[in-house]
Amino acid sequence: MASNVQHATKPPRPAWAKWYDRQLWRGPNGLRYVVLARDPVCRICQRRPSTVADHIKPHKGNWVLFCSLENLWGICGPCHDVKTAREDGGFGNRIPSGPPSDVNAAAITGEPGKQFQSSSVSSKKLDAALEGMEELLKDIPS
Repeated sequence: MASNVQHATKPPRPAWAKWYDRQLWRGPNGLRYVVLARDPVCRICQRRPSTVADHIKPHKGNWVLFCSLENLWGICGPCHDVKTAREDGGFGNRIPSGPPSDVNAAAITGEPGKQFQSSSVSSKKLDAALEGMEELLKDIPS
């Protein structure tokens, strides 16, 4: 029985995709290793361990941007997936247009460690919830 369902084909990989297979990236002292050692905690959410050495500004085949440690940061998989999908549609998918379908979706604000902002809880409410935390935590050794 023939199917009328058409399956999407992934676009061909760009020529620079092979750069990620080089020793410079994957080697024991490669860029990926250096970035993950430098940034052991996700630089976006500051909660989960970094597992991805990500290009802050997509290099799109620019060798200098690809190799620049200043253009690399360690982030966790979930934050990487969100960032990639917002930048280029993510993993060969189409770029979403318009506002996110979830009005409570996190919004990247840009400042490291504070890159997601809740759209459902105001800053005042968050600050009020954190008031007095220093007093509660003063006896805990750091």
